[in-house]
Amino acid sequence: MWRIDGMRFGSTDDLSSDFSTQKTCREDIRCIAVGDANSGKNQLLAACEKIDSDKEQAVFLEYSTCKLYNDINHKLVFKGFSGQENTHNLRRMSYIEPTGVFLVCFSVVDREQFENATDNWIGEIKSYAPGSPYLLIGTHTDLRKDPIYRQQLQLESKKVVTKREARRKAFIHECKYLECSSTTLRGVKQVFNAAISAALQGDYAEALRRRVCQMM
Repeated sequence: MWRIDGMRFGSTDDLSSDFSTQKTCREDIRCIAVGDANSGKNQLLAACEKIDSDKEQAVFLEYSTCKLYNDINHKLVFKGFSGQENTHNLRRMSYIEPTGVFLVCFSVVDREQFENATDNWIGEIKSYAPGSPYLLIGTHTDLRKDPIYRQQLQLESKKVVTKREARRKAFIHECKYLECSSTTLRGVKQVFNAAISAALQGDYAEALRRRVCQMM
């Protein structure tokens, strides 16, 4: 187990062989995480690095790491924005740059975030970055069975977002759904593998191949 500013995380043994800042990376993949404030997006991105992940209210975060995928080290450049309304223009400017994949995040214990992810955030991506791949990501899965959260949801007559209904929404929006917990690290590896796989397709992948050929 390891800790960051009082937050407890699971063992990183299953990630250490895949994530490393010491490797020489051949290709860059730009990954932008979007979602409401407290949707777990920045904790998710921080899960592959031992850095301060207690920055969910930060306006903008950027950091990178290497990920081995199909025997090639890819440099993942992560960017995360807060869900605050006053960051709209900043996000819009970021959409102009070519992006490998978007991670649309929501907490599975917050139904309003789920609705915003599918109704607002995906719509924003389609408007400002048409054709860019995106994944729907459910975070905080460890809280689904947390007695405190379950009791609070019951008092508010609310229910957690199930994997089945999230997959149904993802199907409607023609994207893949994955879920994870940055606390236990369960599902984190699968999220980043899916992100790389989605990025290495279409026009973005072709641009990466041209860049590599120019470097050789």
